[in-house]
Amino acid sequence: MAGVVKKYKAGVVLMHMKGTPRTMQKNPNYVSLFDEVIGYLDSAVKRALDCGIKKDSIIIDPGIGFGKTLAIIWNN
Repeated sequence: MAGVVKKYKAGVVLMHMKGTPRTMQKNPNYVSLFDEVIGYLDSAVKRALDCGIKKDSIIIDPGIGFGKTLAIIWNN
């Protein structure tokens, strides 16, 4: 997908999600929610940049609700 984004100079949204759409809300747990999300997105941005996608074409989305419950968010 990175090659298509680069070729057509498209925008890309990089989002964190715990699990898959089918499993993401089934008992998600984290050692540190924010560390995991930040680490994942940092790595995803670096991979996109390494593929030649321009920084101003990247949008990051922490995926609120995608494997994250309110209880987990408030307790981290």
